[in-house]
Amino acid sequence: MTSTPTERDGKTVWAKLSRRKVVQWGLAYAAGAWALLEVIGFAADAFHWPDVIKPFSMLILAIGLPVAMTLAWYHGDRGEQSVTRVELAVLTLLLFLGGGVLWLYGNSSVPATAGAKAVPTAPVEAPSVATSDSRPSIAVLPFANMSPDKDQDYFSDGLSEQMLDVLAKVPQLRVIARTSSFSFKDKEVDAATIARTLGVSHLLEGSVRRSGSHLRISAKLVRASDGSQLWSETYDRNLEDVFKIQDEIAGAVVAQLRVTMLGTSMPANQTTDPKAYADYLRARQLYRTSTRESLEQASALLERVVAVDDQYGPGWRLLANTYFRRAWVGFLPIHEGFAKARAAIQHAIDIDPSDAATIAELANLTRAYDMNLPETVRLLKRALSLSPRDETVLAAAGSLALTTGNGPRTIAIREELARRDPVNSDAWGSLGFAYTVFGRYADGIVALRRALELEPDAVFSHEVLGEALLLSGDLDAALAEMQLEPHDIMRRVGLSFVYAALGRREESQRLLEEVGREHPDWASPIAAGYARLGQADEAFEWLDRALRERDGGVLEVRAGPLFEPLRADPRWKPFLRRVGLSDEQVAALDFNIEVPLASGPGQGGTADGN
Repeated sequence: MTSTPTERDGKTVWAKLSRRKVVQWGLAYAAGAWALLEVIGFAADAFHWPDVIKPFSMLILAIGLPVAMTLAWYHGDRGEQSVTRVELAVLTLLLFLGGGVLWLYGNSSVPATAGAKAVPTAPVEAPSVATSDSRPSIAVLPFANMSPDKDQDYFSDGLSEQMLDVLAKVPQLRVIARTSSFSFKDKEVDAATIARTLGVSHLLEGSVRRSGSHLRISAKLVRASDGSQLWSETYDRNLEDVFKIQDEIAGAVVAQLRVTMLGTSMPANQTTDPKAYADYLRARQLYRTSTRESLEQASALLERVVAVDDQYGPGWRLLANTYFRRAWVGFLPIHEGFAKARAAIQHAIDIDPSDAATIAELANLTRAYDMNLPETVRLLKRALSLSPRDETVLAAAGSLALTTGNGPRTIAIREELARRDPVNSDAWGSLGFAYTVFGRYADGIVALRRALELEPDAVFSHEVLGEALLLSGDLDAALAEMQLEPHDIMRRVGLSFVYAALGRREESQRLLEEVGREHPDWASPIAAGYARLGQADEAFEWLDRALRERDGGVLEVRAGPLFEPLRADPRWKPFLRRVGLSDEQVAALDFNIEVPLASGPGQGGTADGN
């Protein structure tokens, strides 16, 4: 008969555990592990290790507990209460190996939160745009408006955005873009949740109280892991000192994050008349709204700003952007809008020839309106040499890569921009469009649905999602999405694409004829519609018109899948040559320069611009 544990040797299991000192070993191990975790936590904060280091260390130490207790039982059974020299050597080696792994892991890259898991309100799992960027990271939250006049939000938001712009120029910092940082405005969300959503280790927040020409600005830097305050300051100054305050805050943040400037000077704001600056901040807010009325108001305010101070470069640059956008979406005649945009952007460049973002804006205009790709390349090379990580510069490089038909580079750049701005509908929409253009329809559908979850009324997103569904073969879903598109012109053109695929040719042609009569300046999408109908003569007629009218959409013909039915036509290659997009012309552009990206697992660290 088998004896029970309590019967062997006349002792209970607990007595054996006590005799072999298993309990004592376990308690000693737990105390040592707790102390080690405290040291790891301190080191992680001091050296800005990724947040995953702490839970990873806890997991390793938890696995070690049963190992320690097993050793205790083994030595107790042998009547020994000490570890042999061989075992001590093995344990020491394991500790060194484990410490080495932690050190390497803490100094290498780990994925930051991104995709659908980055935003609690967006359940769709988006394609991964994880990063291994190990630089100190920060998000600048919108400063709270504490002014008696609650209409001063534009001023407090504008100051926050200017702070973000200054910090983003520090190459040793990773700064989350404006749209994502501002997505938490007026929401009761704790620092840890915001940091986890945006994938950052620090937050800059504060408040602004403006009364006439008097300002009180409070700012504080928060460590996201525990919510502790690393630095805070309150400034009571006049409006004239606003630029100096912003520079002081930026300098304090850089110092607290221990960012080494490598001998470079701290970027500073360009100053202007305080009242003109207030108009500039209001115009920035109106520009973000992007309705016909808000863009017109923004243009008017900025014209007033540059009239007061014609040497204020940011005012000229934003004025150029308002003209460009008004022309691009049809709120201003295209030739008039682009002519005004060119004049304004040239003013900005004359003021500061080394402003990379301004040069990139000129490159955008040169590509989209002049269709002068060699000059676009020259400008982008200059912009990338000045500020290779600037978002405006990267976006311009991505647009050129799409124009020339380079899918891997386009997608790599747009994934990087989505990673920097993970709750920006435009970033996900641009990424979804790139996926769709280059045949990754499933990824495109997911990214575009993410864009729509973030901004349900986003213009063009439903239509582009409809294109992705159409090209993937899901015609019913494509039809439903096209019907939801809020932009009247693109809704009708998109429906014509689907009707052609469904065999409803008369309805498709009727819509194209309507849009052609009412909006002949939308020539390139109309050409795509006739291509889908198999009417090559009409398609080339509209493509010719798009080229004459400087319709920037014609630059998508080389890569655009909607034009696939035309590629076997003998007129196709001559047309590409006229646009400047033949194989020989693209090869001659000489844009094989590296665009630095914060790569994720399995990705390269750079993307060529060509």
